[in-house]
Amino acid sequence: MRLNEMKTGTGTQIAGLLALDIYCAYTILSGTAWTDILGRNVFGLMWKAMLGCLVLRVILDDQHTIRQLFVWGLLFPLLIPVVRNAGSNRLFLQMSLVLLLYGIPFRRIVRSVFTSCLFWTLFVWLSCRAGILTNYEFNHGSKLKPVIAQGMGFDYYSTFAFLILTMTAAWLYLRKEKCTAAELAALAVFHWLSYRHIHTTRLVVLTSEMYLVLFVIVVKLKWLTFRAPVWKKLAMLLPFLTFGGTWLLVWLYDHYRHLFDLMDKLFPTLSSRLSQSVEAYHMYGIRLFGSRLYLQGNRYVDYNTMKSGLYLDSNYVYMLLAYGVVVSLIVIVLISLAYGYIYELQDPCLFLWFGTIIGISMVNNFLLNAIYNVALLTVSQMLAEPGKKRRINEQKYSDQQNRAVCGRGGRPSGRLFPE
Repeated sequence: MRLNEMKTGTGTQIAGLLALDIYCAYTILSGTAWTDILGRNVFGLMWKAMLGCLVLRVILDDQHTIRQLFVWGLLFPLLIPVVRNAGSNRLFLQMSLVLLLYGIPFRRIVRSVFTSCLFWTLFVWLSCRAGILTNYEFNHGSKLKPVIAQGMGFDYYSTFAFLILTMTAAWLYLRKEKCTAAELAALAVFHWLSYRHIHTTRLVVLTSEMYLVLFVIVVKLKWLTFRAPVWKKLAMLLPFLTFGGTWLLVWLYDHYRHLFDLMDKLFPTLSSRLSQSVEAYHMYGIRLFGSRLYLQGNRYVDYNTMKSGLYLDSNYVYMLLAYGVVVSLIVIVLISLAYGYIYELQDPCLFLWFGTIIGISMVNNFLLNAIYNVALLTVSQMLAEPGKKRRINEQKYSDQQNRAVCGRGGRPSGRLFPE
């Protein structure tokens, strides 16, 4: 059964997509001063409404697989002590989406994330232009040679950059082979201009430009395919390698500091992130069900008033310290299985997208965020499928793409993002 063929009732699909839209609004607006304008009660109602939509669709759908029930029964009870220890409902919201958005065609999920991110990003920017929100400026240079990053209405300058990276990846997934050379060139120029004049986030511009090049090689030119069985083995190993590799670097930095002297000179930002990971490790330690982390440095007020803040950019370090050993291992296993599942779907664009996110999560918090890592939502589809062979052969995949490009009668459908 193919990813875009798995369907539940229309009503439960609407409930699931509505929950996803609420999550996008909740996550994007919580990174702005709208939290103070609307008040915490409104944001509390938003996440409760999101969970209500997800619970409703599960109740209305009476067809659940043994795998679904097993994972739900295993993971959700474990999330309760983690949420209590971490002092945040973020993980519970994220894992609820990951496990309960099953049965919805994946293109609809990606399209929903794209439209929601576009709408709320424009909303924040227009609020900034109207004077409701402040356009915070972050100086990465000096007083004599300032390098200014624009917040665009967000509390931190990187938020806008991360959102446009997400929308770029979603656009490429929805367009696939139909994406023209003009579109790719426009995206490359847009990211470069945004980097130079707005957010100055090197990670985003390097990732986006690299992803565009790989997209051309893999999707447009088909010079590289992921059909060989070795790709599945590499895919399922990658989450463990990135998780273990990140913690190996933290251990080496802590015990063999002299090995990183060259990094201090050439890549001071990465060196600083490693040092903060080491500091957080010594401060909080590793526990079975995590700890409440008190981090500073990811908002305008912290950036401009703190002489030194502690903020964990690596998702693998943050996950183990904040959520603990048990949940972290379960999440890594789910990510590994999901990447193997994506291999079986033989969707090169999605395979490339998920691999990129898994890699850059070593130096940023992308992995468990359903906005920045929409590919993670394939976990719910994987758990809901019957236990039979899922690999799509080349002819079926070709037929799927032809149906996406053409409507009835073999003519172009005229829709920008066809089903």
